[in-house]
Amino acid sequence: MKNFDFRNVINGSHGMLWLDGDEMAEVIAFQAKDTYDKEEIRKARSMITGYKITGIKRKGSIKMHHVDSTLIRKIAKVVESGKTPVFTIVSKLDDPDALGNEHVQLGGVVFDELTIADWENGVNGTIEAPFTYETYTPLNLI
Repeated sequence: MKNFDFRNVINGSHGMLWLDGDEMAEVIAFQAKDTYDKEEIRKARSMITGYKITGIKRKGSIKMHHVDSTLIRKIAKVVESGKTPVFTIVSKLDDPDALGNEHVQLGGVVFDELTIADWENGVNGTIEAPFTYETYTPLNLI
């Protein structure tokens, strides 16, 4: 049985995120992942169904403390003018107790929606910002 040192589990508290070069210190959580479109492949003389990847959907989400209106400033007027705002996101997760780090750049980032207002009396505000992306590039992964 394979064992691991519990101290090597990467802790998200050491994550950092930049949107078009601007650090987003208010980020609570970040996720980017590829989801595969697959088609079933049947093989003669076999009861097993195989699968072939036929496409990739790239989606993610940023969850932030609601500190200011950064996303509204970066997105609203551009969309209203009929253009698609496209961004670059750099994510870095570098826990000093872990064995390595994850440092990746996402290109062609387009947000799916823009929260204009969302608040509740007595509750600290957060914003969820889902997005799609076209490319990712590992940066100095260890």
